Amino acid sequence: MNRAKKAVLLGLWLVVATLAYAKVWYLYSEYFPEYPEWVGVCIAHLKDLINSEDDPELTHSLYIFILSFINVAVFTWLACLLMRWIRHR
Repeated sequence: MNRAKKAVLLGLWLVVATLAYAKVWYLYSEYFPEYPEWVGVCIAHLKDLINSEDDPELTHSLYIFILSFINVAVFTWLACLLMRWIRHR
């Protein structure tokens, strides 16, 4: 598979997996870890840069989507490293 196809598939995977992870997190938030308060403060500051209105729903959505993307990206990176390690063994 060439690099362009791999990049497109990786991007598609990150989008779909992030949306799925965010949906499950939203529905079952009691089973997910709580992040430190400073993470929420940073995301609230980011939201203020985008939209100056006081909208807690937007802040909550950004919180879930940003952290979902980070979690999916880290798990994907770890899975890629594991697959590479298994192949070269």
